[in-house]
Amino acid sequence: MGSAMLFGCAHNTKKVSETTIQETDTQEQTTTQVIHKDMPFGIEDMVAVGNMVVCKKEANSHVFVCFNTSNFTKMKEFGTIGRSHDEWIQPHIVARENNGYDIFDNGKNKILRYDNDTLVSETEYKNTVAVNNPHMINKMYGGYSYIEPNKIALVLYDSETYERTDEYAFEDEEKKGNAIDWDFMWDGEDSHIVIAHLYKKEFNVVEINEDGKFLQSSRYSGDYTFNPEKHVYYSDVNISNGFIYLLNQQYVNLEDIDGYSEIDIFDINGKCIKKLQLDTIAQRMCVAGDNIWLLDIENNLRVLPKHKR
Repeated sequence: MGSAMLFGCAHNTKKVSETTIQETDTQEQTTTQVIHKDMPFGIEDMVAVGNMVVCKKEANSHVFVCFNTSNFTKMKEFGTIGRSHDEWIQPHIVARENNGYDIFDNGKNKILRYDNDTLVSETEYKNTVAVNNPHMINKMYGGYSYIEPNKIALVLYDSETYERTDEYAFEDEEKKGNAIDWDFMWDGEDSHIVIAHLYKKEFNVVEINEDGKFLQSSRYSGDYTFNPEKHVYYSDVNISNGFIYLLNQQYVNLEDIDGYSEIDIFDINGKCIKKLQLDTIAQRMCVAGDNIWLLDIENNLRVLPKHKR
């Protein structure tokens, strides 16, 4: 496994503190509610947009399906895969204010801005690799990840111009194509970003400044003595109202596909508040208000309702 190097435009000013993850005995057994069974084609991602949770499907038509966050009913479906003007290739949706959103179209290397489902602008970008997991962080900045054989990175960008402002990268210094060992999910809110690793019991809490630059980083790590063919760690992460939600898979046996997922809740300073033991194995997670939306391994859409921190 390759070693990691962090770098970016503000590399010389980054400060990284090392902390061991402090476990907590506060664990709650929870009961989730199935709201939609056997979602067709499965779901690749979920994001809250206004009063909706928008799910990206693995389908060529109606790429996105939207559910009401209050009553869990389906509101609409939209989007088509293709190369025509109103179609997209490997798209990702990013929530903006007032029910607006951006679509990152990896096929045409364009960012399409929509206001109430009306296209209002198009911006080209010159990435040689696909944009993954884009999110808005605050009113001024968003971010996305990309992966190359020897590097996986998180990029910050200006939410109006889409110009890159900084990069936070994990690099395989041995150049053996092992960047995937550092595969991560991430989310951001206000001035903080959380990077949660899939193959390591580790997450980073990183601050950004008003210029969209990465500042100091706190790395929280645990025991790495596990078999990556049988177990993984954090498969999803959300930040909501200053709390960090990590979807933890360390109690899932990948060989037998049994066990259960857990949601570990931390404050923004890395203090573990509680652990929620789920009654299912969850693939993805989306925190919307008081509810936590989950996609289980049988493609059922579930909700952990009225969760209180």
